[in-house]
Amino acid sequence: MFVADRSAFLRRTLRRLLCARACHDPTQAGRGRHHIGNRCGRIAASDDRGTLPGPASHRRDCGPKSYRGTGAPQAIEQAGLFGPYAEGALDIDVESPINVWEVPASSSRPTHLNLCLDEPLDGEIEGIDFAAIPSNRPGNHTPSEAKALARERLRVQNPDLVVVAGVHPDDAAVLAPALRSFGVPVFAEATANLGAHRELTSLLIPPTDSTITGLRPRSILRIGAVPSGRWWRDLEDQPGTRVLNLTQAGLPGIARAQNVTTAKLDTENVARLLISESASGQDATVSALEPPATQRRLSNEQAWLGEIAEIIPSEALVFLGNSLPIREWNAVVGSSRPFRTFANRGANGIDGLVSTFLGLAADEPESWLILGDLSALYDLAAPWILGQLPEANRRIVILNNGGGRIFSKVASLQKLPPETRAMLENDHGLSFAPWAALWGLPYQLAQDPGDLSDLPDGPRVIEIQTQA
Repeated sequence: MFVADRSAFLRRTLRRLLCARACHDPTQAGRGRHHIGNRCGRIAASDDRGTLPGPASHRRDCGPKSYRGTGAPQAIEQAGLFGPYAEGALDIDVESPINVWEVPASSSRPTHLNLCLDEPLDGEIEGIDFAAIPSNRPGNHTPSEAKALARERLRVQNPDLVVVAGVHPDDAAVLAPALRSFGVPVFAEATANLGAHRELTSLLIPPTDSTITGLRPRSILRIGAVPSGRWWRDLEDQPGTRVLNLTQAGLPGIARAQNVTTAKLDTENVARLLISESASGQDATVSALEPPATQRRLSNEQAWLGEIAEIIPSEALVFLGNSLPIREWNAVVGSSRPFRTFANRGANGIDGLVSTFLGLAADEPESWLILGDLSALYDLAAPWILGQLPEANRRIVILNNGGGRIFSKVASLQKLPPETRAMLENDHGLSFAPWAALWGLPYQLAQDPGDLSDLPDGPRVIEIQTQA
């Protein structure tokens, strides 16, 4: 098990929040003991019958109480997570420090302490009511009510940008002509699967954080899944930007209530709505919103992704790993290629990626998984199923940058001591050749893009040692 990226934050924050001494409390003799666990950043409550780890918390893994039920990035419901196996769930936030030794203890079951934290994890945030419950829940609208709400808000908000992510290729085929008719610029992540629809070429804009920064949209229409970019999270602190969510899940994907509306609609109803509300004279708007052309230097990892995109057959299925790979793929490739592109989204996004890919691509003649080294290490047992799948060209491309380098790009971590950052990034010097050998898979260490041309048929592990 790896040391979680959250552990350093939690150790420091827990000392502040829980007002407890890191020692055994003699008053609890014979009843078990509570302690602050520092492995994997978890709170553990131990008794004579074993240890039950509590959930780790970073940004929104449990997050402020106001994030519950919103589907915001990395927001999962942890209250009551352990059910009958814990004495109860006690919410703790920066406004309510407690003495851990005053928590009633059970002789047979541990107590679950549920941390409700947000960034920055320093316990000195002012002006945030962690107990507030947002009023922007979609509610139980009937289909007709949802359609009426969506139509009314679409007319009022008059979006100047459409954001699309996480749309199945079949749904993308339904959505594409409607987006063309609607005529508003489209910020389409690779998982929007709109790259095959050339009628949208003039409307598609690069799906990067810098694009949003340059456009500064006043009103956003989101269709599909929650976007992967940092810019979406930043909308929490931009209440002036109106957001209309039209999704099959019916979740806003954002915790703030102000200027956020959500309607639960399937793709066909979204397409009908866009066509019926098609804007006029949008060519001028597209021109005005289009970001200025800029020359930017690609990182080593981004350059590799650009080369890989040129090698992958256009009819192939592509599955993107979380953290850096999906963000860098969007920055370099985006919706410029006609691949059928998928990814996992959620709080535990790097868990089970290889397994998900193998299941999704089980009947595909050609499929490519592009993921990071930590994601691969989290799912080492996945290839066991290969012997039960039909023969096919399954390419597992591992971008090995020696750890979780996405954390080196987080501004709040820059001032941490080098040893702390190394722990957060899970530094390692591992090769994936032994992993491939374990499962009898051909292995290739690619050192030049030319190494990926004319690949033999069949499954293959391709390791690329990169610098993020």
